[in-house]
Amino acid sequence: MILIALCLAFLLGLVVVGGRVSNLDRIEVRWGWLAPLAFLMQAYLIFFPAERAGDLLGARSLLLTLSHVLLFVLVWQNRHITGVKLIGLGLLLNFLVMVVNGGFMPITPHTLAQIGYDGNAPQLETGYIVGRTKNVVMVPGDASLWFLSDIMVIPRPFPIPTALSVGDLLIALGVFVFLRKAMFLPKARASLV
Repeated sequence: MILIALCLAFLLGLVVVGGRVSNLDRIEVRWGWLAPLAFLMQAYLIFFPAERAGDLLGARSLLLTLSHVLLFVLVWQNRHITGVKLIGLGLLLNFLVMVVNGGFMPITPHTLAQIGYDGNAPQLETGYIVGRTKNVVMVPGDASLWFLSDIMVIPRPFPIPTALSVGDLLIALGVFVFLRKAMFLPKARASLV
């Protein structure tokens, strides 16, 4: 959700300073069909959550891992496009912290309270999946690579308070670079190389 909000903000800002949205239809993304497939897999996990995370070889963790593999293939096929390597690095960092923590992104009850899960946070115990997210409740001492997990908070007055990871920031930056380059392409040019 935060990525959508960031993309819209960047897009509006770029249009105001002279970018062309019409340039976006000239982007040639290889194997682009992998992105919606990966996001559908993740949407299933988010909108039909389990109560507990399970282990790394559980069906839900494997589905999340498979969705990331599809995204890595997509990034590899389009690595020549400006901004895609940053997106890939962000995906890799998120994937690493999720894999070493059982397949889901760690988050603390305190962080959940900061983004508006006040009523639920005290009842969430370590190992429980936060509804409508890819997060699993953990305390910093129990999580590996904690510094890469969802530890940065964007609180209100942001319309959708959220927690971000370093990987999320790199993905947002990569999307920004990608959109900026695409929107300012000269008319005669049809590639983002």
